[in-house]
Amino acid sequence: MPHTGPLPSFANGLDNKLPFPTSQLFDVYGDQALYVIALGAHAALGEAISFQNYAHLPDVQSYYLEP
Repeated sequence: MPHTGPLPSFANGLDNKLPFPTSQLFDVYGDQALYVIALGAHAALGEAISFQNYAHLPDVQSYYLEP
C-alpha cells in the first residue's frame, strides 16, 4: 500500500511537531494505514511486549525511524 499522506518528521526536542493535530491522524492517514502501522509495530515489538507487558519508548521510536 503506497503512502499518500504527508510525512511527519521525527525529531527530538521542540521541533517534534506533526503537520496536523494528532486528533486528525485518522482523518489524514485513514483507518487502514494506521492499522497497518500498528500491526507492524506490534509484530516488531511483540516479544518485548509479551515479556514486559509493554514496549519501551526508545524501542518504539527506533521502530518508527526505520525506513
